Amino acid sequence: MAGPITGSVRAKVLAVEHTSIHGDVYVDLLIQTTDQNTNNEASRVRAPVHACAGMRPQVGLVVTIEFLMGQVTRIVSSQA
Repeated sequence: MAGPITGSVRAKVLAVEHTSIHGDVYVDLLIQTTDQNTNNEASRVRAPVHACAGMRPQVGLVVTIEFLMGQVTRIVSSQA
């Protein structure tokens, strides 16, 4: 799954890994949308850590990932 140019995707987090590239910290997420779950597929998404809106992505958490120009701009928890 390629992220949309603009919009959002709701997905379950399957894995989380923090990465530092030249001092910038990113979160690499392995995610699975409902459609991918049906086909036993998953996707990787890289987001700057500041896009996590004060939350820490965790395995099993359902999140909404917002995109602008194909880049992750925000990740928020979709669970109450």
